[in-house]
Amino acid sequence: FASGSRAGLVCAVGGVATAWFLSRGEYKRWRVVVVMFAIGLLGLIVSSAIGWHQLTVATDRLIGAQSVGASNDIRVEGYVQAVTSIASNPLVGTGFSSVRIAHNIYLQLLEAGGVLGLTAFAVFGIGFLYLGLRLCRDLRLPAEMEPFAAAATASMLAWFAGGLVGNQIYDRYLYVPCGLLIGMSLVARSSSASRIGAVMRKEWMKDPRIEERLVGGALAVDLGCGGGEWADAAVGRYDRVVGID
Repeated sequence: FASGSRAGLVCAVGGVATAWFLSRGEYKRWRVVVVMFAIGLLGLIVSSAIGWHQLTVATDRLIGAQSVGASNDIRVEGYVQAVTSIASNPLVGTGFSSVRIAHNIYLQLLEAGGVLGLTAFAVFGIGFLYLGLRLCRDLRLPAEMEPFAAAATASMLAWFAGGLVGNQIYDRYLYVPCGLLIGMSLVARSSSASRIGAVMRKEWMKDPRIEERLVGGALAVDLGCGGGEWADAAVGRYDRVVGID
């Protein structure tokens, strides 16, 4: 906000909305959104009242209250230079000394590392987004970590979106969510038992994809197992399966 980044403002709002969308249970309630909106609005009002206008710079630039012509010209100049460099060496680029020139991470990668560099980044980005989306629904993960996984995944999505108009390839803090997702993935894998028993719902029994919900673990207990359909489906995925009715 202090830098007056329009993309930063849009990605901040979009990131929060995406994190809410990816979360489940008590974290996915409209009152959470209302409270966050109220806090943000209060912050803008207070900052305006005390004369601290840094919080409103991005908003003013976004709605056209402040001129952004010079900033746009600098970006366009960087894009043109990057495209010219890419045309001269499209496969491996011109070297990473030029990675900060274009205000677009995808052009930056093409200019510095060519098609090979952009492909490597695409594998990295898609891989971590896939991991994050899986963790948002991984029943082996402790319940309190689910919204954390959603926030880390939303952060990466905001980064990749903001990178279209931002110089966001080299800041080491941008890679922190990746490390957090790896850590949560290790937590899920090392879990000796699943939370499946705590979150089972009766309507799941009618779901033809029930086996996809059985993520495996040390012990599965079906309380009120009826004819044992769920317990049968759990056999082979858990070390021990017990059904009681």
